[in-house]
Amino acid sequence: MANPTIRELADKCTAREAYAELCRECGTDAITEEHAILSTAREHLPPCAQTALDGGNVDDAPEYWLFLADQTVTAQEEHDATIAASRGA
Repeated sequence: MANPTIRELADKCTAREAYAELCRECGTDAITEEHAILSTAREHLPPCAQTALDGGNVDDAPEYWLFLADQTVTAQEEHDATIAASRGA
């Protein structure tokens, strides 16, 4: 069986540990990514992310981890596309 893509991994990130593993696969760490994602304007964040900003417990909120995973993978895909374009691929 083929290794899962990072998008496939992201679709399964419903807990902190899975998100941390996804970040490692992307060559980053969960804390750096989480802080970067949450630093966007509050009105652009879903309610689960706003809860995290307010100090709420998101450990048992799969939608929060799925949101972070989607944002992380989207950024990675955009980065990869930029690199490919610069190489003329």
